[in-house]
Amino acid sequence: MKVAVVGAGRIALEHFGALTALGDVDVVVCDRSPVAAAHAADRFGLRATYVDSDEMLRFERPDVVHVTTPAPSHPALARAALESGAHVLVEKPIAMEYADWVALRELATEKQRWLLEDYSYQFSPPMSRVLSLVEEGTFGDVVHVEVMICLDIHGEGSGFSDPNLPHPALALPGGALSDFLTHLAYLARVFIGDHRSVTARFERRDEGSLSRFDALHAHVVAEKATADLMFTAASRPDGFFVTVHGTRMRAHMNLFENTLRLDRVWPGPSPLTPLWNGLSAAFSEARGSLGSLVTKLSGKPGATAGVWELVRRTQEALRRGGDPPISLDDIDGVNRLVRDLLAELPS
Repeated sequence: MKVAVVGAGRIALEHFGALTALGDVDVVVCDRSPVAAAHAADRFGLRATYVDSDEMLRFERPDVVHVTTPAPSHPALARAALESGAHVLVEKPIAMEYADWVALRELATEKQRWLLEDYSYQFSPPMSRVLSLVEEGTFGDVVHVEVMICLDIHGEGSGFSDPNLPHPALALPGGALSDFLTHLAYLARVFIGDHRSVTARFERRDEGSLSRFDALHAHVVAEKATADLMFTAASRPDGFFVTVHGTRMRAHMNLFENTLRLDRVWPGPSPLTPLWNGLSAAFSEARGSLGSLVTKLSGKPGATAGVWELVRRTQEALRRGGDPPISLDDIDGVNRLVRDLLAELPS
């Protein structure tokens, strides 16, 4: 299968790694910087480089196109790829405006091509484990979800803190937070389903911030469950936390470290439940921390393991004629939630 990756920045490196690890994919790269394209080709052994995406589409006729460029360019590049007859996997956010997403969805349906938005953390090991427990009924019904990103976007080395090279998201209405809303939205929606109402408070707590906002607390109500979505640039150390409350179990995840702790109701006297959960948590934390260290030392994907898994599942489903790992309805529900979150921005 021939795959073209448009964009050779940081997140693209994960796509290259995931594709080349499959072993039987013909990968080419396109980037407006010939140096960036050549570097990616040398590092991953890619067959060809391009600086013009239209030329690449005409000459290569790829089966699949991965769009890994800055967010404002996503709709135009995805449209061109769909028009060329390719399936398309787009980094989040797939579009800045909900109307642009709808137009892409209509085109993908017309062309009978797959169109996916990269929900990488949904396919991380902890999330996959919890979703399996929910699907099989072991977890019980989900009643509430908390998703929180703690990230020092003001610190040295952050892509959001350099005034000489402003991050593209800083120009968006939500500022730097616009780069994270999709993550918050899909991780909540995969558990609670489509939302009915949203309330959100965006704040700028650091006066030196280059971003219009650097904190968020949102409450989402769905038919049978609720969710709280949070972002803070102040809490240390960095972490990406998801807590899922069910009628039989509770899951605590740190997606930056791929750790998972499960609390459950144990057989026997109820006063012993905290003890068993405490012992189980200690074992899970030790095992997860050790596994995270081994992963980092081995050079395997850690926090980005979900990207690799999504790419693998997409390729496998295309080859076997299965369903895409993310449906158009899933993407629509997530983008409607992001739209309604942004509608809560202060004027």
